[in-house]
Amino acid sequence: MLPLSHNAREYTCAELFRRAGIEPLGDSAPHPRIRYGDPVHVKPGGADIIVVPCGNDAVDRLLSLLPNGLDSVPVSTLMPGGNIPGLSTSLPVLFWGVGRDSTRSPFVERRGDGAVVFNADIFAGSFFMLSRWEEYIGKVRDDHDRFPATASVAFRQSFLDRPIVDEYAVILAEWLKVPFPRWKGHSRKLSIELSHDIDVIQSFGTPLAGLRKAIDLALMKRQPWDAARTLAQIVGLREKSSTSKIYHLANLSSAHHFPSVFNFMAAAPTQWDDGYNLSDPLVRTVIQTLSAEGFEIGFHPSYRTMDNPALLAREKEHFDAVVGPGKRGVRQHFLRFRVPATWRNLEKLGFAYDSTLGFADHEGFRAGTCRRFRPFDVELDRTLDLWEVPLIVMDATLHRYRGLTPAQGKERILELAKRCMSVGGTLTLLWHNSSFNDSWKPWGQMYAEVLKDLSGMVSGPA
Repeated sequence: MLPLSHNAREYTCAELFRRAGIEPLGDSAPHPRIRYGDPVHVKPGGADIIVVPCGNDAVDRLLSLLPNGLDSVPVSTLMPGGNIPGLSTSLPVLFWGVGRDSTRSPFVERRGDGAVVFNADIFAGSFFMLSRWEEYIGKVRDDHDRFPATASVAFRQSFLDRPIVDEYAVILAEWLKVPFPRWKGHSRKLSIELSHDIDVIQSFGTPLAGLRKAIDLALMKRQPWDAARTLAQIVGLREKSSTSKIYHLANLSSAHHFPSVFNFMAAAPTQWDDGYNLSDPLVRTVIQTLSAEGFEIGFHPSYRTMDNPALLAREKEHFDAVVGPGKRGVRQHFLRFRVPATWRNLEKLGFAYDSTLGFADHEGFRAGTCRRFRPFDVELDRTLDLWEVPLIVMDATLHRYRGLTPAQGKERILELAKRCMSVGGTLTLLWHNSSFNDSWKPWGQMYAEVLKDLSGMVSGPA
């Protein structure tokens, strides 16, 4: 049973209403009354919006569905005024209310007394996605101890590329205008947020380590050009070879007026962490230059911090000592994340927001949304004092995990951008500074091209 406690209901209602973008024209404007319960027990005129709760076995039934076995309903039947441009022709229904189903109940209808009744439980569906409840109870993990996309309901039921919570909110907004015709919703425009995890600045920690790496590349791995690049870093060309791609990313963002955040690490070298020195004059110069140009500097914790809050705290302390204290954003290395513990650890350390919540193995809407939200701690039954900025697309997902071509990757990015635009959301795109070299060169060219296309979508009509 999904634990929709009083706090969880209040949380979900607030998130849906914020997404609906419904704002009164003045302080004296009436507010809708919401009832989560059986419409039979709601007296006429007793509520403007009624949501019928799902049954106790609803989550178990959802998790046990065969692939593509989820109900969907035509969007044309969902709106009081017909279709809304941009939404797909059908909408998945995660949970029907008790006694309701697609054969005998409309998704939403207006009762004789004027109340709007949602026979689909949009509260439970939205909370299921935003809280990442399936990850909390699920046992499937990949080689990096992450909950994979392939284990998610969204992937198995083919709606991972849909911001389903935001789509529910669009429908809710249209129906809220029925009892409150003077209310108005927000314009559904696309916004873009670019982010760059700086996993590597130089591929060695000291000149001696660099020399050893060059010898290994030349003699053992027979990669003379890579060995030469490493030697060039040692003998004085380090700044150009190590930082040019970071500045290239910054220049591309500036050219299209997109906000960008550069996430730097403060980790010791490990199997999974390059371990560059944050205090190195080269690194400090990069950070200072980016800051002076107005770019946001974020924190990128090391691989093992997911389950090690003490290590996370030490790395943040070192990061703050070098970069300076402040309310910053954060993204976990390798997108390693544990619901709800990682959120809680980040909240405790005072981060402003997290942007880890995207699947490494597949692009899409892991939490069913492309709008930032407050995470909900299902163990402590409370909203956390932290924002989550969902990650929609990562470069490594398209190239390394999915094996797409640059052209296919560009197509996927633009498809997801259109989905975000349809609900007035944000496409959050992660591109590493290391994704321009060797086999990545065509992808670096594609990145520049897709930013131009995205810029046109942002500046176009709402």
